[in-house]
Amino acid sequence: MKTKWQIAKETRLNNKSRRKSLCCKIFELKIDESHLSKSQKEKIGRLFLEAKWLYNGILGSENIFQYPNKLKDVKVNVFNPETQKCDLEEIRLLNLKSQIKQGILKRTKQNIYNLAKAKAKGLKIGGLKFVKKVNSIPLNQYGKTYKINKYEIYIVGVGWMKVRGSDQIKSEYEKANANLIKRASGYFLQVTCFTPQVELSKCGEIGLDFGIKDSITLSDGRKFNWDFKIPKTLKHRQRKASKKKKGSKNRIKANLKVKKLYEKWTNKKNDAANKFVHSLKRYKTVVIQDENLKGWQSGLFGLKIHNGILGRIKDRIKRLSTSKIVGRYEPTTILCPKCLVKNRISLSQRDYSCGCGFYHKDRDVKAAITILTYNRLTERKLLPVEDLTAFYSVFDEINKLNSVKQEASTP
Repeated sequence: MKTKWQIAKETRLNNKSRRKSLCCKIFELKIDESHLSKSQKEKIGRLFLEAKWLYNGILGSENIFQYPNKLKDVKVNVFNPETQKCDLEEIRLLNLKSQIKQGILKRTKQNIYNLAKAKAKGLKIGGLKFVKKVNSIPLNQYGKTYKINKYEIYIVGVGWMKVRGSDQIKSEYEKANANLIKRASGYFLQVTCFTPQVELSKCGEIGLDFGIKDSITLSDGRKFNWDFKIPKTLKHRQRKASKKKKGSKNRIKANLKVKKLYEKWTNKKNDAANKFVHSLKRYKTVVIQDENLKGWQSGLFGLKIHNGILGRIKDRIKRLSTSKIVGRYEPTTILCPKCLVKNRISLSQRDYSCGCGFYHKDRDVKAAITILTYNRLTERKLLPVEDLTAFYSVFDEINKLNSVKQEASTP
């Protein structure tokens, strides 16, 4: 007869093999706090408080990998008014359910494994530190730790709550784990679902050039600019919060208003980045250069990069299965595609010309095309020079047709 652990292992392996052919998506639901009872608000707040106690207790233990997952209490450091330090210890009861405790312990161990992998790759790493708050609680099993109804969700230890956005999750979707998130704007539930894969009809390939004057230039001549300036209300709230007395309730309230405004500003950036990257999924190949955006920000263009979304777009494109990355130090801007000579040009020069006779009216479009065809440009055996110049002539014809259409459409 199979034991409980053997059945669980077989189920886990079957799910893993079956989900390889499915598409993984994450849906976010917002908990409607206006319909929460007083006891539910206290329970959900207590949930995050006890999660912080448990996480800090795990980090403070002698051996994290032998930490018991069925503890009913935990040691908590308390502020000592005499020494003005948190050097007093209290033992406090935990009302967290066992599966939530296991999820927090498993996440902590996984963080240590990830740090070890990063160290093995030669990256500089730190260590896990004690936290003042925990903003994410894992809910690992659908049907046990959480449930979803038509307009409600159930979270173990809290009860049924009304949510917004549950219509995104269809009945045929297979629900996996979830995370309860706490933000300045409220509580959210991020649900991982596996859906049937939908094959999109893909055509062609595209190259992207990151820049300062134009945020992104595509190899087909299109240009995109984003400038999300810091709202004046956010600056005003930050100044007011800085003048409040440290540790006072008024300072906490003022900081909460700042966080809400900052979250709204960040959401606008994420929305624009998601929409742009989604439009690139219809291409068979997306080629970008691994630009040093951190160096750009620390130089003369710090505010431009801060208000833009280039970092978000670069990170999301790297995750695409159709993306290819050109090396950071490849001379895609100054390289001549005809004779492969590097011509130094200033930032103010917006066209490109070479002594061999090659000319392009827009250096950014030329750089995007060079990024797209870089492998073939650097290996002459794969593509003759005549074919290289043919690439640029085709793109020039497309740009001419677009300009003619624009002139015809203007009155």
